[in-house]
Amino acid sequence: MTKRKAIVFDVDEILFDHLGGFRDWLKKKHDLICKSDYPTEYDLTEWMGVDEQKEVVKYLKEFNETSWEFGVLKPQSESVISFMFALRHTFPDAVFVALTKSGTMGHGEVLRRANLEHVYPNVLDEVHIVEMYESKRGVLHKLQAKYDVVALVDDYIENIETAVGMGIRGIMLNCPHNAQYSNREDFHYAENWPSIIHEICTLMSKGE
Repeated sequence: MTKRKAIVFDVDEILFDHLGGFRDWLKKKHDLICKSDYPTEYDLTEWMGVDEQKEVVKYLKEFNETSWEFGVLKPQSESVISFMFALRHTFPDAVFVALTKSGTMGHGEVLRRANLEHVYPNVLDEVHIVEMYESKRGVLHKLQAKYDVVALVDDYIENIETAVGMGIRGIMLNCPHNAQYSNREDFHYAENWPSIIHEICTLMSKGE
């Protein structure tokens, strides 16, 4: 029996502007002003102006687990909503999966699910939430057992490399914090969402 094809989407910085929401919350709640609109590195210590990674983790956990603002994050851009609906319409039989490392503690899980359903209604078939510093490998492995997972769309190099190592096509969306990977050839580095759409359509058409 042929497996259904599945496309896996990260949430933060792919579907939602998590860093933008986090930045605004830091200023409002803690009077902590980040050095620029968005970080240029995965390590947020310099961007936030804090001394240690454990301080970054503390603030992220507070934001994700306890703030109402985490449940009303804006889309990564307004056009992303249209792109996701267009993909859903183009591939009605595919499985659309959100896989996020936003954490399950506090109110984080219910707020994430509500936010996704509000901004992307009837687009996602499955939502999987793991802890902030947990690998996505376990969930990807389970998805591969059920589906033909054709791609992971993500902004984080560790997640992309995990997918590539499992035989899943990695699609990395251009963000200020991952620009150093733009010349990599073992995955698709997408400058924008139209590039993501093109790559997904190419992958979905294979074998048909």
